[in-house]
Amino acid sequence: VAAPGVFADLATAQELVAFGDVVDGVNEGNIGNRKLGVIAFAGESRQIDDRDVAARVSRGLVLTLQGALQKALDEYTEALAVREDATAYNNRAYAAAQLGRVEEALADCTEALALNPEFAEAYDTRGFTYYVAGNLDEAMRDYDRALELDRDLATSVLGRGEVYLKKGDKDKATKEFERVIELGSGRRYDGITLPVWMRVLNEKMHDRALEHLKLLGRR
Repeated sequence: VAAPGVFADLATAQELVAFGDVVDGVNEGNIGNRKLGVIAFAGESRQIDDRDVAARVSRGLVLTLQGALQKALDEYTEALAVREDATAYNNRAYAAAQLGRVEEALADCTEALALNPEFAEAYDTRGFTYYVAGNLDEAMRDYDRALELDRDLATSVLGRGEVYLKKGDKDKATKEFERVIELGSGRRYDGITLPVWMRVLNEKMHDRALEHLKLLGRR
């Protein structure tokens, strides 16, 4: 999943603080019921231009993080009705994959990569879609490609770990999950402070990796 403009359109300090509070609450498992819903993109507190693709995609991302997947799909579809956009296709694919709608997700990944062949998140999303479909070799191939383009993409590192786990290679899976913990617990990314949306995703991945490690008896 990807964000347009790294949430540059969060207009007020209050909105940014609200989103930051969500980050702090991720490890408590409260991402769906804390202040995420009051961010303007997710709520009714701020009007957006219906033809503002970036704003619609940002709102779709917030809805995805809330788990409101059908509403997120609707936002991405509305954005794509305005114009084609690689991020909108990618994020719609990710939401569709989470709903088990594999063919729709793969089609949207194809569209995203046609618009941007170097889009790491689209390879990651396609990898996740293949994982959902049980095609582990294709999933690993796409996760590897995503990490060639973005070596610190936590979702792909976690995805590799889950593929290894499905294949029964607990040692390799453990290494990948430990890497996710490293990425999720840090606040910097290639020397740059992580944007808030990436912090949310990394911490979600951190929690999933930690759960896997506990089940493996490695924590």
